[in-house]
Amino acid sequence: LSVIAACACLAVFYFCVLRLFQKRKTAFLLMILLSADIQFLYAAHFARSEIFILLFLCVCLWALCAPRISRNMALLCALATGTAVFFHPNSFFLACACGCALLYRCKIERKGLRPLFWYCGVTGAFAAAAVAISFALDKDFVRHYLAYGQGEFDLLVSPGEKITGLFGFFARLWQQNSGTYYVPHIRVQILLFLVCALLCTIFTCVIHNEH
Repeated sequence: LSVIAACACLAVFYFCVLRLFQKRKTAFLLMILLSADIQFLYAAHFARSEIFILLFLCVCLWALCAPRISRNMALLCALATGTAVFFHPNSFFLACACGCALLYRCKIERKGLRPLFWYCGVTGAFAAAAVAISFALDKDFVRHYLAYGQGEFDLLVSPGEKITGLFGFFARLWQQNSGTYYVPHIRVQILLFLVCALLCTIFTCVIHNEH
């Protein structure tokens, strides 16, 4: 299943880049680069559920790259992020990122917040369904979930401790040290992530000033 999801991810990513740059060669080249990424290969071939999150991320990206914001865009994003809830808890970050992107599009295009309301409502319905199923399977779901999260990931530590622990977290990734998890060599990806984050921040500020 993870390999099938990876193949679908490459196809959707190709159309994302094609919609964004309108150049088939660029889309094909970037798709090849993604297929050769060590983290992508690891998630695809070792049955990691993160590959499904990446697939839903690409679907959201394809929708968000549409020329104009619309209800259909919001519903497609909600369908993707809502389905992701059933695959991995990190779908929360995907949902937040997609919601922020929709909010930005609403503000820039001055179309009102109705698409965002559609997105939040449908995604919230998926999340409520997931919680309802969890309670049906385990009446003490919240207690057991929190106990597991605290034991494995220090889920209940304060936000301040989590923020201060970010440096140590990235340092361990840089050193390929993550306990029982296998961490491939991703120093190049970490540096590229920081550069892209900086460039995106600058680009967003420029666009904001123009509007």
